[in-house]
This record gives sequence, C-alpha cells and structure tokens, in this order.
Amino acid sequence: MMGIIVYLLCLVDLEGDHMNPFEASARINFWVLKEFLLHGVFCVLLLVTGHWLISLVTVPLAGYHALLYMKRQHLIDVTEVFRNLKFEKKLRFFKLGFYVVFFVLVVFKYVFLLNT
Repeated sequence: MMGIIVYLLCLVDLEGDHMNPFEASARINFWVLKEFLLHGVFCVLLLVTGHWLISLVTVPLAGYHALLYMKRQHLIDVTEVFRNLKFEKKLRFFKLGFYVVFFVLVVFKYVFLLNT
C-alpha cells in the first residue's frame, strides 16, 4: 500500500511540474516489483490457508500484474511518462481502492473468526 501512495504522490507532483520525469520514474519503478511480489505472496498464502473466496477476489489483479510483467510494461518509461499520466493515475487510484477494500475484507474476516 505504501508503494501505491508513493506512486500517486509522484504522479501528482509530476503533473504539477514539481518533480522531473526521471526522478518520478525512478521512485515509482523502485516500488513496482515489490508490489507485484507482495501481492503474489498474499495470493499464494490465501490459497494455501484455504481462504478460497478472498483468493478469487485477488486473482484478477495478480493476473494483470503477471500480464504487465510478461509484456515488460510494468515499469514507467521516462520518455513516455507524460503521455500516460492520466491512465497511470486512474490505474493507481483503482489499485489503491482495491487494496483498501481487500484490507477491510481481510480484517473483517479476521475479526469475525475471532468472535466465533
């Protein structure tokens, strides 16, 4: 989740011309693989522990991450950052919303299991 917030801050600063494209791309690209790996680990852990429904919720985003990685489109290109700025911001807001809903779902399930 920290990486998503860094993404958004860098993209907003880049849009407002408070940061140069090289610095923004370097900061965002630093977190991309870490986010992909962490999301993959959560998917595998959910499958191993038997939480099938929550795991099915996370599979589409994991598939999208795998597709981006296979096409080598997972990193932000310094020369193309302004062209893709609006799409990248929308994508990051969607991911942030997804991770917040996922976090709330997991916490709710954990609290529900503790009370039963």
